[in-house]
Amino acid sequence: AESLMDVLKNIAKAGATVIVVIHQPPPPVVRKIDNLLLLVQGEKLYDGPMGQQLEARFNECGYPKPADYNIADWILQVTQVYTVEELKEAGFIGEKSKVNEVSNTVKPR
Repeated sequence: AESLMDVLKNIAKAGATVIVVIHQPPPPVVRKIDNLLLLVQGEKLYDGPMGQQLEARFNECGYPKPADYNIADWILQVTQVYTVEELKEAGFIGEKSKVNEVSNTVKPR
């Protein structure tokens, strides 16, 4: 998976749009992802850059990532434990959602 991600990143750097669906990627693969569109039951939970912006979004909605989790595992934990209704109430989904504001206020690493 890591070698494939290297190839796909090179294709993206050449100017092509690359869309990848990955189920439970290991941390080295996650670190190669530039942007994430995260859907839960057809609802957009997050659309933006990986890294600090993503973690800031989870923090803002009341689901801070514990230090002993990588972000991919934390995303799975949150989306499997909490219902779409609970995630909507937290502001992840719907009118309360502020993904673009968070993406524009936190600088990438």
